[in-house]
Amino acid sequence: MGSSTVIAHGLLTIVGVILATVFGAFVVTRINYVNNSLSLILNSKLQELQIDVKIITGFYNSSESMYVIYVKNVGTLNIPLTQLYGKTELYLNTYDGQNYFFILGAGGEINEASVRELVEDGTWSPGETILVKMLFQSKPSEPIKVKLVLPSGAYTEGIVPG
Repeated sequence: MGSSTVIAHGLLTIVGVILATVFGAFVVTRINYVNNSLSLILNSKLQELQIDVKIITGFYNSSESMYVIYVKNVGTLNIPLTQLYGKTELYLNTYDGQNYFFILGAGGEINEASVRELVEDGTWSPGETILVKMLFQSKPSEPIKVKLVLPSGAYTEGIVPG
């Protein structure tokens, strides 16, 4: 074995070590990326599971031509009301086939439901109830089925008498 063979084997060994190092670094960064992605997905899903609301009751206020619905946060997370405005949907169905659609907001717009906190701090805390008010031109037939869908996808349904 000549010196050229020893040099060639030495160079091949160095190239092999460099390639193994580059491949190892690539694999480690990909594993880290997948780990971070999975952590974000799991945290997001965990928060979705912690958000839960329930329609308690409701009534039709004939003097103001509106339905008032009481909705309670029965989950474990605080929900800032600003996250709900423009993104929370309300579906109302009557037994005679009338369908209504509202977007939760600050009030005033057509087909916009307004929110009033019983404890006015801008946050819908666990155990806290909010009032959702929906204005109507004329009183819909009763009873109505209400479905409230939050931006996270969590929803609640309930039957509200007139």
